[in-house]
Amino acid sequence: MQNGTIDHVEAGAGGVTKGHAVKLSGGAFILCDDAADSVIGIALETKDQGQLVSVQTSGPVDARIGAALTLGGPLVCDGSGRLIDDSGTATEVVVGAALEVGVAASGSDYALAKVDLFPNKLANA
Repeated sequence: MQNGTIDHVEAGAGGVTKGHAVKLSGGAFILCDDAADSVIGIALETKDQGQLVSVQTSGPVDARIGAALTLGGPLVCDGSGRLIDDSGTATEVVVGAALEVGVAASGSDYALAKVDLFPNKLANA
């Protein structure tokens, strides 16, 4: 295991996609689907359910974003495992900060952007 990563944990129902935020559920990683989720980290590879996956848990990482970001602004998860700007709602869990603004790759489909993950708050979904 490298510093800031968790290696060789199974991908759960639906699998996981590289660059998307993940959480733990039943001992496996699944995509985050709510801003209140306790994000464990960002998937470093795309894996189907039951396959072993590595997840970065802290520090700079390329993450899939769901909208343009505010440079240096706090980030939360959206309903699809992508990171978006924190709207300030009390139930949202801030998972990191934007290291770049990110731009649309094609229409509303956003690319990967560099983010700084904060040390996580481990929680089981």
